[in-house]
Amino acid sequence: MMALRAHARGGPEQLVFEQAPVPVPGPGEALLEVHAAGITFAELTWDLTWTTRDGRDRTPVIPSHEVSGVVRGLGENTRGLSTVEEVYGLIAFDRDGAAAGYVTVPAAGLADRPHSAESPSCMVGRLSR
Repeated sequence: MMALRAHARGGPEQLVFEQAPVPVPGPGEALLEVHAAGITFAELTWDLTWTTRDGRDRTPVIPSHEVSGVVRGLGENTRGLSTVEEVYGLIAFDRDGAAAGYVTVPAAGLADRPHSAESPSCMVGRLSR
């Protein structure tokens, strides 16, 4: 798969678009085919972006921890999801993010993606009734 990765600390100048291995979902995780991803403004400046929770370096890193996509695989004992389900969620910052073709996410961090949304002007009309 293709992914946006950084091999050294820094800002956006460190990012390269390159081949990366497709991640394998572990127990309780889902493999998502990424359809949309968002990057938090300063995430490349945070230590947790570059290290594991216990402080070990984890470069190269994939940024972009807000994700929307389709479940394409499930790890062992993953409950509450099915393949081809459309979901969205937030990925912990000490994990690889969604600036890639695929990402693994704990199932507990995902929710069903809404299939429609009303415009705010429609909601105002409903609330004033």
